[in-house]
Amino acid sequence: MAKYMERRNNNKRIEVRWGGGDTTLFFAPHDGSVELLDYEYDYEWIHEECGGMLYYQSRSGASGAGYIEKTEKLVPVGFYRVDTAYNDWHCPVGLTDEVSIMLPYVSHERDKKDTLEKYPVVIIVGKTTIIYCGFYTNMNEILRKVLSGEKMGFEPRILKRKFFNTNPYHYWIYEEVVELEFYNLFGYSFYPWEFVTAILEDYKVQYPEELVYRIFHLSTSSDGKLVRTVRIGQQLYAVEALDTDPLEKGESIPGWETADTHIMYKVRENDVYIVGWELAKEAYEKKVERIARFFPEAEGEEFKNFAKNSIPSVKYIEFELNVPKLLFFMYKGEQLAKVRKGIAHKVTQDAFSTAHQYVADFNDRQVLEAVPDNLVITLNDSYAAGNCQPGTQAFVDKFFPGKTETTAGELKKYADNWNVMRIFRLIAKRDGITTSKVKLELPE
Repeated sequence: MAKYMERRNNNKRIEVRWGGGDTTLFFAPHDGSVELLDYEYDYEWIHEECGGMLYYQSRSGASGAGYIEKTEKLVPVGFYRVDTAYNDWHCPVGLTDEVSIMLPYVSHERDKKDTLEKYPVVIIVGKTTIIYCGFYTNMNEILRKVLSGEKMGFEPRILKRKFFNTNPYHYWIYEEVVELEFYNLFGYSFYPWEFVTAILEDYKVQYPEELVYRIFHLSTSSDGKLVRTVRIGQQLYAVEALDTDPLEKGESIPGWETADTHIMYKVRENDVYIVGWELAKEAYEKKVERIARFFPEAEGEEFKNFAKNSIPSVKYIEFELNVPKLLFFMYKGEQLAKVRKGIAHKVTQDAFSTAHQYVADFNDRQVLEAVPDNLVITLNDSYAAGNCQPGTQAFVDKFFPGKTETTAGELKKYADNWNVMRIFRLIAKRDGITTSKVKLELPE
């Protein structure tokens, strides 16, 4: 019976912790108001009043964990981080089924007073009502009204934003207007949309691979439609569907100047940011066609087919450059030429990397055809090719248990293993085995 009662009591425990940018915060009644308690710094008082214990604390003090048993004097409260690049580290705590609250929080800062004065307390009612208030000014009054169901006595600002629905199950819905009720009772305003991202899931899109798409706020929805995006926190959301690609047509982008075909720049305080791009398919096809001329006709055609599946599958090949503002305007043509050379260099590197892979694969196939299937291959052949003894033994134990030698025909079954292919290259060179076809080489 005692063990049963102890187990029941344990079920009422509330786990509390701090560390890794996280913490447990509580409101505690204090002289008709509330006091904010942070478990990291107030755990001694919390355990004295509420029982439980701190059962872990790191040597540095940067993390800790415990539990409390009585919560009559405490109300859990959520937080949002304000010392990160974006306000999307949100840990709201529900005060009721409809009302949640978050306080501004800075990880491991002993004096929270400055943070609470500088940033608003965020109260969320339902899904689309956001209230900003001040911890030291009007929070108590606002909480009283919200929790008791009283009218606010203020008119909210209705924020409207158009989003494009990218959910494939709602393909018939194109554009929707999302409304947000915003009560700014704090003064200094932050971006309230960051606190309602849960209702924007149907409009979310992935970050694109292409740099130019990121710069110009473009992405592709799940059904392949090109969309214009807005970033809220660290997520992208679609706000408009596009029928054509503005980059492909060279259309102007707000805030950017057109320097030349497929080159744009943005003038900043002390520098100029230049971005250039080309259609990857056209750029790669031209370079692959030139490289194919190094090979005999049959192998050249084979290489072009190989390259189609090996070249990066991006729509654009791009290059970016930052230059001092004065240098850009004095020698503009020279800077634009650097961008074009950068694009050409990336295309050349990718195309030649693909060509070298094709040559290696082609020559390896010729080696495998030339080495006789009945040739005996031993453990010493593997060591001579540069394979280590433990790795060789592990391979033998797995595929040829108990053997110290095998035939080339049997070993060829594992030629997709790079270490196995090393053995065949060594044997071909050592024994002077010639291939029936030409050995392909690329110029340096």
